[in-house]
Amino acid sequence: KPDEILLAAAEAEVEDKVSTPKQQWIQKNGPEMGMLMSTLFHTTKGEVYFIAPDNRIYKLPVNRTQLQEIKDVSDLVTGWDDEIPLAELNDKLYTILSNELFSSTDGGKTWLSVGKCPEGKVTNLVIVDEAFYLVHEEQIFRSTDIGKTWAAIDKGLTGRINSLDANQNTLFAATDTGLYRLNADNWQRLPFPVEGADVFNSFAATKNTLYVQAEMHWEKDDFQKQTWWLFRSTDNGDSWTDITPTNAWYTVENRPFLSIIAAGKTVLLIGNHDGYVAKSINNGNTWMVKENTGIPASSYSVFKAAAVNESTYFTIGNSGILHSDDGGLSWKRTRVSERSRIDNLIRIKTENQGNASETFYAMIINEVFKSSDKGKSWHVVNPKRNITEYSSHQESFPEFTRIGETDGILYAKHGGESLSSEKTGLYHIAADGNTFVPIQGMPILDSGKIKELWSQRMQGALDLSDETLFKQLQEKGTGSTQFFKQLARGEPNEQNQQVKNQLYMEQNQLLMMGLRGGFAISGDVYFIEYNFKLFRWEPGDKEWYDTGVEETIPELIYRKAAEAFEQEGLSQEKIWDIITSWSRGFKLAVSGDTIYVGKRDGHLVVSFNKGSNWINLTPVLPFPVKAYNDIVIVGDTVYVATDAGVAASDRGNNWGVITDTDGTNLNMDIFAVNGTSLYGVTKGTGIYRLENGTWNQIVSEIPDNITSLTVDGNTLYVGTLDRGMLHYTLEE
Repeated sequence: KPDEILLAAAEAEVEDKVSTPKQQWIQKNGPEMGMLMSTLFHTTKGEVYFIAPDNRIYKLPVNRTQLQEIKDVSDLVTGWDDEIPLAELNDKLYTILSNELFSSTDGGKTWLSVGKCPEGKVTNLVIVDEAFYLVHEEQIFRSTDIGKTWAAIDKGLTGRINSLDANQNTLFAATDTGLYRLNADNWQRLPFPVEGADVFNSFAATKNTLYVQAEMHWEKDDFQKQTWWLFRSTDNGDSWTDITPTNAWYTVENRPFLSIIAAGKTVLLIGNHDGYVAKSINNGNTWMVKENTGIPASSYSVFKAAAVNESTYFTIGNSGILHSDDGGLSWKRTRVSERSRIDNLIRIKTENQGNASETFYAMIINEVFKSSDKGKSWHVVNPKRNITEYSSHQESFPEFTRIGETDGILYAKHGGESLSSEKTGLYHIAADGNTFVPIQGMPILDSGKIKELWSQRMQGALDLSDETLFKQLQEKGTGSTQFFKQLARGEPNEQNQQVKNQLYMEQNQLLMMGLRGGFAISGDVYFIEYNFKLFRWEPGDKEWYDTGVEETIPELIYRKAAEAFEQEGLSQEKIWDIITSWSRGFKLAVSGDTIYVGKRDGHLVVSFNKGSNWINLTPVLPFPVKAYNDIVIVGDTVYVATDAGVAASDRGNNWGVITDTDGTNLNMDIFAVNGTSLYGVTKGTGIYRLENGTWNQIVSEIPDNITSLTVDGNTLYVGTLDRGMLHYTLEE
């Protein structure tokens, strides 16, 4: 019966195919990078709306399943609207675009014009008892005919308006001169029980209770008295009680940047820069402070907040959309896109009393995330700080620029993350695994004096020649000779504003990049690149030791990228590769007292005594090198990935070329070490493992834009620029 035989064979073939699925990359969740939103509004039904700076409206339904893009209203915007407000009345949404009132009856999908509004910069729209209140920076208008006509109501109101809120149909305006309540058509300035409570920035209200943050005007500071307060009122503002949480932030001299959210008897204070949360469940009578909240410690990570109920809260800021479902104690980013970026992925495996644990850390721009469940969930790792004690020497919360691992400990470098950055240094993960702490005794590297001198020259306050400025810059700080030469170049009296602006941008970027270089650690010896020069520090040293290794090329960083733009046919990806590779700084590898340094000028040097003396290895390399991609030390062998291939050596001697089984010299972009095994990634052909001195291909198809590789036994994990984290399990 041949048909039965063929059928049985076909069924066996199908079963075999089902039981042995093709190996493939498995997508894991990546940390949400965060999308900037300028508007946050929730409806009476519990829907939450957001508006992005590009004028796109998003909605998060009541079931919180997926953020939905509702409408792009760019075609209704004729100019630049810094802020697009939203308001609700009788199941209709209202917004103001280019000084025109619009309404929507289908949840924001379509908008119809209602009428023109008073000209000016709009900051808010509030609807109370069917009356519309339009807020400009220093003026408030009212419409009682749904936006057809408007009248100013500013009698008694002075100062810049920070917020307009309603409670039980009563309007309250917080300005930089006081808190005002609207009585009929007059604004009444409300008295407070302490002298100096003049400036009001944050306000919240529940059914029966008002909360407001008050500050002393900075001109009245004497650096001795309390400078900010939190007040509560249960009689609509006639009287106030001081409920300042003194266990949460320092109250003398500097003021914290805070947002207030209130719902029921719960009130939250959120640190807009430090990520801390103070919570009260009894209307502010007592407070608890939560430090590791998941809110990033960075500038304006939060600048608006809203409560849906006592359990659910939302914020927007530079860190994107954050939400809490546990009453504000822990926060996560709301996913806006399936795309997820990882600049560096590090896996750390530890054992405690026979129990092994695995932790992943991911770097995204200037934030560090941690996952203890192999990428299913992530939370931000913030630096730790005693926020109840203030010192004028206290550093601001750092924003991290790169991470690295040594002996199972995660380290992070900060500096160069913004135009105002002047300092750089190292942190390490604390024993709790959830916070970063500074390395005890390590000096901070400060370019403040360099930046001040450069700024004075750029502003025309100092008429110095290039040579004079160069010498003064060297006297003010430390760094490579070429770094100071680049900062000193340019004509201070340049009349062409475009040329002057270009020079300013390049040199400002140069100052930032000077703080962003690499670092490496061997035991208790620390190496760090600072202003394109390598420095060393050991516990007990009062300052960083200058190893003498520095960049020598004539044009640094952005000049190279600018030249690339002018080259015909050079892709945007290639230009980005140039900028990215330069921003990464020296390629460093350390083991014991040995340190290898691959420089941007194509030179490779080594020191066998912790950087006190150096040997130039460039002439003995097996091929000419222009750029270094990665360097690692495995046992007694150093492996160097370059633009010309991979070279290997035992302590700098007997250099050879590592090829694949066909004798091809591969250009590896990334190395990874697992025990004594070395792995490498090439963009073109896949992932390889070094076996008996030869590259053996173990994965041929890899995701695009791999930024990092880490290996656990027979499982490969990669971080990518647009797909987050993925893993691949090799055959046994």
